[in-house]
Amino acid sequence: MQPSPDESPMFIKKITKFVLSGMLLGAMVVAPSGCEKGGGGGGGDLTPPAAPEYESAFDELKDTPAQIDVQIKWITQPIDDAHKLGDEFNALKESLAISAEDLGAMASASFKDGKVEVSADLSIADDKKAEVEAFLGKVKQAGLDVQGIPKRAQKVTGYLSKVPMKIPGLAAKATKELKAKLEAAVDDAKVEIQANIEMVPQLQSDIVGKAKASIGDVKNIPADAKGKIEELVLAFSGKGEFKASAGGDAGGDEGGDEGGDEGGDDLGGDEGGDEAGGDEGGDEGGEEAAAE
Repeated sequence: MQPSPDESPMFIKKITKFVLSGMLLGAMVVAPSGCEKGGGGGGGDLTPPAAPEYESAFDELKDTPAQIDVQIKWITQPIDDAHKLGDEFNALKESLAISAEDLGAMASASFKDGKVEVSADLSIADDKKAEVEAFLGKVKQAGLDVQGIPKRAQKVTGYLSKVPMKIPGLAAKATKELKAKLEAAVDDAKVEIQANIEMVPQLQSDIVGKAKASIGDVKNIPADAKGKIEELVLAFSGKGEFKASAGGDAGGDEGGDEGGDEGGDDLGGDEGGDEAGGDEGGDEGGEEAAAE
């Protein structure tokens, strides 16, 4: 039955809406739910460290500066973790009696490209292949985590941007709790509580200042990390050295320029340097950083 002329526009609109809805549902089924490297230039584990539970608001206030440091350290932790694989790299090289370059060719491919493949040219015994593959799997994860540094910087930037908004309320809560304890306290306990009450305004000011001052350093971390990432690329390729600790503090100069461009291109450093601390990072980091 054909629709009447008066009904045709409405009929066509309903059909079009139905077709579009079907297409959308089909796209949701076909489209991938996410990629291994986290999308948008990141990868690896992007869950910030969880803040501890506190007995009081004052305890949380006092510990906030330390938690800011924990969050910032988390950004570059993948670099240190990757360097820690150096002992295993050297031990495996000796065990297999192969050169650093031969093992490095496989490790470098795992680190940069995520390829876990034992070279057939090296004639590695079957009972050793599983050991090599396990190691290459760790190297692959290290590469993913290092690629996630720009995303980590975004998350921590978001966390830091919310600290100044959170701290006044936390300070007020801490003062209220301390004053309630002061009423029942005696002697030394009363003196200590009064001192803590007087400490709250300074803590609030120091924390807000630290959070604001740290944002610029955090935004620079992806660019500053380029040289250190290149050191890892060389180490995993058997042409460099692994270090005991290479991540450094936020905004550190070490390795910021030396060899930076090549390492950044291999592992997403340029992209991360531009994105860190942007709108996406602010919203995402504020919601997901665990210090709340």
